This record gives sequence, structure tokens and C-alpha cells, in this order.
Amino acid sequence: MTEEKLIHILRSASGIEPSEETRHRLHRLILSTPQRPATFALATKAKLVEYMTLGFALGLASLLLVTFVSGPPLWQKFLPASNSSQALRAEVENIDFTIQLKEAKYYNESAQEVASLLGEIDHESPTSRDSGVDEMLEKIIF
Repeated sequence: MTEEKLIHILRSASGIEPSEETRHRLHRLILSTPQRPATFALATKAKLVEYMTLGFALGLASLLLVTFVSGPPLWQKFLPASNSSQALRAEVENIDFTIQLKEAKYYNESAQEVASLLGEIDHESPTSRDSGVDEMLEKIIF
């Protein structure tokens, strides 16, 4: 079948209409079919999305309102320190250097211990060096 014949058949079929009796019967059948409401899960999901959208909108509006009403003092809490030199000096003075000082002390003490142990190893006699080295390494490691 060629394309032209198919188009001709479809055009002639477009004028076909059901009889009046068939139309009324189908109409009654469609209207008599019980309409089932949406399932509980679907209805709950739709309501949940609606409530979440409303809650998000209200929360965002409240946040913006509080931010604008409170003015710059609230904003300054979340923004980095201003460019004023006094604010920067105050911030530097409040920094705690305790951790860095403790680490420096530890590194200094451990370096001295290692140096003294290595000095002891170096001064030992060559015959007892193997057992002494093992003892010193165990001291250092454990």
C-alpha cells in the first residue's frame, strides 16, 4: 500500500461517527464508572509537598525579615572583621598560641633526647653496640 492510498483511506475514515445509540451507551458507561479517589499515599505525599513548600517560604520570609529589621549589627556577626586596624589588632591579641608553644617545646625536648641517645650509642664500644642500639631504639620508639 502506498502512502497516498493510506492518506486517502484515513481521510475517508475521519468522517465516520458512532450512531446515536452507541454514543449514549458509551456516555452512560463512562459516567457510571465509579470514580476512585486518589490513594492515601498519593494524597499524603501531595499534602506533604504543599506543606513543605509553605513552610520553606514562611521560614525564608521570616529569616529575611529578621535580617533586615535587625540591621547591620546582626550582619557584622557573620561577616569577617572590618578593615579597621583596631579591629584587626584586637583579633590578633585574642588569638591563643598555646598549642604552637606546646608543640615547639615537645619538638625541642624530643630532639635533645634523640641527640643524647645517639651520643651514647656513638661512645659505646663496637662489641656491645648491637645490644645497646636495640635498647636505645626501644627507648626512643616506645
